[in-house]
Amino acid sequence: TVTLSTLFESNTGGDGLEKALSNLFVAADQAIADGNTIIVLSDRGVDAKMVPIPSALAISGLHHHLIKNLTRTRVSLIVESGEPREVHHFAVLIGYGATAINPYLAFETVADLIEKGLLTDVTYEKAIKTYIKTVSKGVIKVLSKMGISTILSYHGAQIFEAVGINSDVIEKYFTRTPSRIEGIGINEIARESQMRHDEAYNNPFADADSLESGGNFQWRADGEYHTYNPEAVYKLQTACRNADYQTYQEYTSLINEQSQRTCTLRGMMTFKDLQPISIDEVESVESICTRFKTGAMSYGSLSSEAHESLAIAMNRIGGKAIPVKAARIPNDIFPYTMVIHDSVRLNRSLPDDLASPAITCPVPKKFRLKWLKVQNLVKAVSCRDVRFIPGLPKRVSLPQGWD
Repeated sequence: TVTLSTLFESNTGGDGLEKALSNLFVAADQAIADGNTIIVLSDRGVDAKMVPIPSALAISGLHHHLIKNLTRTRVSLIVESGEPREVHHFAVLIGYGATAINPYLAFETVADLIEKGLLTDVTYEKAIKTYIKTVSKGVIKVLSKMGISTILSYHGAQIFEAVGINSDVIEKYFTRTPSRIEGIGINEIARESQMRHDEAYNNPFADADSLESGGNFQWRADGEYHTYNPEAVYKLQTACRNADYQTYQEYTSLINEQSQRTCTLRGMMTFKDLQPISIDEVESVESICTRFKTGAMSYGSLSSEAHESLAIAMNRIGGKAIPVKAARIPNDIFPYTMVIHDSVRLNRSLPDDLASPAITCPVPKKFRLKWLKVQNLVKAVSCRDVRFIPGLPKRVSLPQGWD
């Protein structure tokens, strides 16, 4: 076993980062030639003069370097880094060739939480075991959603698509990873690493006992900008509740100003040639709305009110609706029959055998969907004209708004 450093000199930019990576590759080649079968890539030793190489860049770059040299199968690569902490981080590192990962800073963070009393009623050993178990289950869930059943099949498979990395970096360090829109290069990657390093070592106002909230996953007042922030959500809810079109326009203005916030790829684009066409050549609203559809969400992820509202909305605009999974709905949830108008279409067919209280009635291009309170399993039936199965209520009332 040999340990190789994944650090580069501070303030040397992209050239320094590339030099450090080249030295890493040379050292790995020599380690393999010396008979080592395990290489540990470690970023321990960070100080005011040394900056850590992004762990994904280091592992992927070395992984592909060894593949090109036909020596990859002779060695296992282990990542020892303070960077990985979330499930996605571990999934990326494994996908780009890491056999094992030591997230030492995550472990030290857990120890610090216990020492400061922020994590109570648990020993350090138990907390670390729980963290490892959580990350492992998260990675396994990522695999399962890809249809992969073993880590061995996922290891080094790089089933990813890069967003915002240019082709030079992809070709050299993330070979054969799809990257459709180009983006940052090695200089920008080095600059981002340097910015994080400077925040830790050169910022006199930095709080040594806390970190910035970040706000990557959930909105924070001092964090990263989110398209759907409290102001936008408030205006959308207010506009819908009060049927206030002016407030709705204010909401759309907030969303459409993405180009100033660079929140989305769409917001970073502009039109090249603006040549107006006749309005007669534009597809009608009614025709466009037939392609609208609601996602397939189980009852529980959305309330019954939300499901009903979505179905009613699709009804009125002629879109497509998907019913909830009826087998999981208690009989007393829907004590009435709900009928979606003939103009609505299903995105997909439900199984023939459905548990109470739901029956789906698909017909070519048109259908009616019934929610029926029954005690026995029933078969899907044709509802071009209204038909009732013996034993079901023949007189039903529609909820308010379904007429």
